Amino acid sequence: MPPLAPDGRDLNWVLPPEDYGELLVTLLDAYLERLDRIRIPSLDGLCRSVSSRQGSVCTFGDCLGGYLAVGPDGGIYPCQRFVGLDAYCLGNVAEQPGWDELAATPVWQAFRAREERVREECGDCPHFDYCRGGCPYDALAAGGGVFRELRDPYCPAYRRIFDHITDRALDEVFSDENLDAVVEEPNGEGLLRRGKLLGLMRGDPHPTEAKQHARQLLLAVALGANQPRDVTAERLVQAGVARSAEAAAGALERLAKRLRAPVGRNNLYLHVTFGCNLTCDHCYAEAGPARVGGPALSAEQVLSLCRQAAALGFRQAVITGGEPLVHPEREALLDGLAALRAEVKPLLTVLRTNLAIPMGSELLARIAGAVDKVFVSLDGGEAEHDARRGAGSHARTVGNLRALLDASGHAEVALTAIMSEEDAAGPRGGAVRGLARELGIRRVHFRPLLPLGRAGDAAAELVPEAHWAYLGAEEAAAYGMSPAASCGLGQNLYVEPTGDAFPCYAWCGAEWRLGNVWGADGLAAVVESAGFRDLATHTVDINLRCRECAVRYLCGGVCRAWAGAANADLDAPVACGALHERAVQLARAALDRVGLTAERWEEAGLPPLNTPAEQAPPWPSPSPSSPPSPPSPPNTPPSSPALT
Repeated sequence: MPPLAPDGRDLNWVLPPEDYGELLVTLLDAYLERLDRIRIPSLDGLCRSVSSRQGSVCTFGDCLGGYLAVGPDGGIYPCQRFVGLDAYCLGNVAEQPGWDELAATPVWQAFRAREERVREECGDCPHFDYCRGGCPYDALAAGGGVFRELRDPYCPAYRRIFDHITDRALDEVFSDENLDAVVEEPNGEGLLRRGKLLGLMRGDPHPTEAKQHARQLLLAVALGANQPRDVTAERLVQAGVARSAEAAAGALERLAKRLRAPVGRNNLYLHVTFGCNLTCDHCYAEAGPARVGGPALSAEQVLSLCRQAAALGFRQAVITGGEPLVHPEREALLDGLAALRAEVKPLLTVLRTNLAIPMGSELLARIAGAVDKVFVSLDGGEAEHDARRGAGSHARTVGNLRALLDASGHAEVALTAIMSEEDAAGPRGGAVRGLARELGIRRVHFRPLLPLGRAGDAAAELVPEAHWAYLGAEEAAAYGMSPAASCGLGQNLYVEPTGDAFPCYAWCGAEWRLGNVWGADGLAAVVESAGFRDLATHTVDINLRCRECAVRYLCGGVCRAWAGAANADLDAPVACGALHERAVQLARAALDRVGLTAERWEEAGLPPLNTPAEQAPPWPSPSPSSPPSPPSPPNTPPSSPALT
C-alpha cells in the first residue's frame, strides 16, 4: 500500500490485494505443516479471531484509542503509522491533554465516524465482527488522505485468508480423528477437539511452547532419579531429549536450584470474617449466617496487614472469609483498599466472594475499583449451584456478575469452582467454563474438594487429587505443569478474624498456630519465626515415601489436608496412589509431545514410566546410603530450564 506521505520507497515491492491474499493462504498452509518448529504470532492471531469472533491484532478491530503513539516532539497520534504526519496529530504531551480533549479533536472525530459507518460498506460480510473493515491507515492512504472508501483496500486479501481458515477448520472438525475424539470424550465441549488449526483457534499452547513444557517435565523426572548429574545428562542426550550433554547438565542444574531454592512469600489469606450469607455444604471454614457479628478484622487492620505484606514481599493479599461483603465495615474496607492499591504495589489485592447478596450499582462500582482481582465462586449450572448454596443463589450471583463486568473499574474478574476432578471435566465444569466464555471472562480456576469443614463429612468419598487433575494428561503437559518440591508450605499464611496465624487453611489446628499478627512485631514476627521458616524445609526430597520416587517433582507432595489436622508429623507418609499415577501419566504424555517412546526413554537408562500406582516406591527407612538431597545455595534461577 502506498504510504500517506511519499518516502521514496520502491512501490514495485508492494503486493496487490489478490497476491497478498494468496501469499497469506500459502503461508498459513506451510506454517501448519511446521508448527512444531516455528511460530508466527500474527497468523496465530488470525486463527483465534475466527473462533472468538473478535479481532486479535490492531488491523482487525475498532482500534481508536487503543494504540496511541507519541513522536519525538511529543505529538500524540492515533497509532505509530501516523507519527510525524501533522495532519493526524491529536495533541502534544507537553499540554497534558485529557482523554476528553483528545476525543474532541477533528482527527479523533473523523476516525470515530469511520468506525461507526464502516458497517454500511462491510456489514454483509461474514467476517465483519473480527475484521471491522481493516486498517484505517490503509483506507486513508488509498483515498489520498481522506476516507473516500471506508474499508481497507486489502479487503480481498483478508476475506481470502479468513475464508480459508474457516474452510480448513471445518475440514478438521469433521475429520475422522476429530470425530473419534468426540466419541471417546463425550463429556467434552463441542467439536473443537483435534487438529493443528483447531488448536490455534482455541488458543491452546503453541506446539513449540508445549514441546518446551514437555521437556521440562522430562527433565524433572530425570532429576528425580537421584543419579550423578553428568550421567543423567548423557542419558538425556541418548534418549533424544537434549542435543548436548552440556546443555542438559546446565538445564538440570538450573532446575535443581529452582526446586531447592528458598521459597518466596506468595499469598496472605486474610479471613476478615467467618460470617456469611450462605451455608454451603463444602465450606472448609464452616461459615454461615450464624457467625455474622462474630470476630472480624477491622477495615484498618486489613489495610495495615496489606501494607505489612507488601513490605515483607508477599505476592498477593487475598481478602476472604466467610463472605467479605457481609463485613460490618464493608464500605470503609472497599474504599480503603481502593486507596491502598498504588501504595502497596507490586503486591496484588484479591477479593474472593460468592457475589450473592443484593447489590446496587454503587456497591458494584466500589468492588470493581477496590482491588486488582475479584474471584467469584460458582459450583456449576443453576441446579448444581443452588443445591450446594441454596435456591436462587445462582441467579443472584450471575446477575451481579454481569453487572460487575459492566461497572467501570480496573479489577480483573475470574471464576473459581470447588469440585471433583470428574465434575470439573464433565458438564458441571463445562457450565462454569461456558458462562466464562459467554461473559468474556478469561480465567476459570478449579480446585479439588478437601476433607475439611462441612466437606469433611464426606471424606470417605473423597480421594486426593492433583492440581489441574480435571485436565487430561496430554493437555496438562502441553500447558506446562511446573515441577515443584512441595505443596507450598512456607509460602502462604492463613490469618483468622482473631489475628491467629496458621500455615494454611488445611493445617490450622491449635497445635499449628504460628502466633498472632497483633503481637509486638506484627506480621513480621510470624513470617520470620522459626516455626514458619521450618515449614519450607519439608519437601518431597525429605519425605521418606517421596524421596526415592522419580516422578516426585511432577506431584510436589500431597496436600496436608489428607494427612489429617491431628497429624503432627509434616513428613508422615500419606497414601499417594492416585497422585503417583497422575504423575506417571504426565511424564508419558510429555514423551509423546516430544515424539519419543517410553522404550527409547528406558533404553537410555532413565526411570521407567510404567509402574502401576499400587507399585509406587516403598517407604524406605532412613539410611546413610540414601540421604535426602541437600539444598543448593540461595539463588535466583531462570523461570524455565531451556534445553537446546
